[in-house]
Amino acid sequence: MPYPRFWLPFVMVCAITASSAFAGPDRSVPISVGDKVTISFNLMVPETHFGIKDNVSEYVPGDHQLVPGLERELMGMKAGEQKHVELAPEEGFGTYEREKRMTVSRDRVPEDAKIGDVYKTQHGQPFMVQELSDQQAVVDFNHPLAGKRVVFDVQVLKVERPTSDVQSSSASKVPEPAAQQEATITTLTGATIERVDQAAKKLDVRTLQGENLSLEVKNNDLLNDLQAGDRVSLELNSEDLVKNVIKTTK
Repeated sequence: MPYPRFWLPFVMVCAITASSAFAGPDRSVPISVGDKVTISFNLMVPETHFGIKDNVSEYVPGDHQLVPGLERELMGMKAGEQKHVELAPEEGFGTYEREKRMTVSRDRVPEDAKIGDVYKTQHGQPFMVQELSDQQAVVDFNHPLAGKRVVFDVQVLKVERPTSDVQSSSASKVPEPAAQQEATITTLTGATIERVDQAAKKLDVRTLQGENLSLEVKNNDLLNDLQAGDRVSLELNSEDLVKNVIKTTK
């Protein structure tokens, strides 16, 4: 299975759709859901002294492109304003989950993989290689900054409002978040597949706690190469549909 090498973004995925029309920046506009916001920030991890300086990025509030605590702290700010934000792991990159560190067979990672390399699965989930031997590899699906307190120094450079909102006669109208956005509500790790039903787009699994679940999958392609007895980790969306399957060991 090919795993493309990639650089894991530490803060956000800056995916601004070209089809959205925005008005020019206005220094009097406070940040609200649906705006296009440009910020400059420094990031520091006090525990390890790791830092990122003078990074300029764009995001759309409500599209889950920032860590939760930082997005909340920036709401209502205007262009030119600055803020010092300190976030606990729960508000930043999440707590460290030991279940996301797992041992897989060596052929599940690229032949030229080295300790510290970061890849993503065919379904787009990132992981870091932490240990390697002839038969096995230890991989970690936690974010590299999971479990760490982080500090941001942020300056808001621009706040641009969608033109449809600017032209509206109702000043109270707030653009709705993109309907296509799906928050992953549950990550189910270490489950064992009991049955794969391609026709019904269903996956029957047994959890580590011994619970039997019958889950629908969002895309039939997720069921390819799966069979009873496989150990997997699953991501479920808010409707309990499986949106990602990570095959670990059998």
